[in-house]
Amino acid sequence: MYETLRNAVTRPLLKQRWSGETYTAIASKDYATVVGTKQAIAYLEGDRSSDPNLVLKGQYYSEGRNVLEPRSVLIPKASSVDAAIELARAFAAGVDERVAQTYAVKLLRS
Repeated sequence: MYETLRNAVTRPLLKQRWSGETYTAIASKDYATVVGTKQAIAYLEGDRSSDPNLVLKGQYYSEGRNVLEPRSVLIPKASSVDAAIELARAFAAGVDERVAQTYAVKLLRS
């Protein structure tokens, strides 16, 4: 079940220009900023716990903090593949939106 949901979650990230990862992270994406390329990393947690949910969470540091911390998404382990894909799409869109709001990206675009 975990592998099925992991693949379902990873698929929309790859379609939105994320790169697949094989270790702890499931995907990463590079963003151009005024200070150079910075990377967002996506993790899927909860594969071995008794928790009924997986957690899709991200990491992208800007101004000394992880700006993606509030962007975590709960994916019920009982979810259909289609539901997991939609949740992952929403996560990826939220990451792009949040990264675009960071100071280093705003400076690059101004």
